[in-house]
Amino acid sequence: MKRYGLPAPEFYEERDRFKVIFRNSNVAINEQSRQQKRSIEEYQDMILDYCKEAKTAKEIREYLNIRSRQYISTNIIKPLIRSGKLDYTNKNSIKARNQKYVTIKKDEIY
Repeated sequence: MKRYGLPAPEFYEERDRFKVIFRNSNVAINEQSRQQKRSIEEYQDMILDYCKEAKTAKEIREYLNIRSRQYISTNIIKPLIRSGKLDYTNKNSIKARNQKYVTIKKDEIY
């Protein structure tokens, strides 16, 4: 992939299988340019506003119009959770299929 100037393969773990995506240059360029139109901080601000009511990762991806689960998880959801601005609704099973995310109100942070 590197030799041909293509993006690295994307690896995704799913319940009982895994998926590898190989992107060609046209798809990669379109995806990157769309994602770069907005900064990660802008996406995070949008999600904090959107998740005032609990939303699934799929709803978040659809709202932002980004298909990559890994991009959303790595760059948007997890950093917001680590910073204490977003939280899981099902804390007992954070990888649950029906997991939702909700914005933490400022007065709830202690």
